[in-house]
Amino acid sequence: MKNETEFDQAIVPIKPALDAFDQEVEAMMATSSVPPLSYFQELVEQTQKTARRRAILETLLFPVVALLYLAGLGLLLQNGYAIPLMIGYAGVALFLPFVIILAQPE
Repeated sequence: MKNETEFDQAIVPIKPALDAFDQEVEAMMATSSVPPLSYFQELVEQTQKTARRRAILETLLFPVVALLYLAGLGLLLQNGYAIPLMIGYAGVALFLPFVIILAQPE
């Protein structure tokens, strides 16, 4: 409460300038033209189309990436890299929880 009263008292000297600025901004906004409703409807439709395309692309790319990943693992296992793969996965399994815990957003 004390800070609010101090703030109100500090604003008193510049109140006329702030009111004049407010009137100036209102006048500028009154002269600016607003696009028609069809513009905003078209914008929403374009956004929905883009979102739909991205969803379809993600749906199609996920199995492709998964199959390529599994094919790569199969190739490495066929070439005798079982021990390095196990060590790599053990390292990921050990360190990933710490990465997830330490990388929490603020």
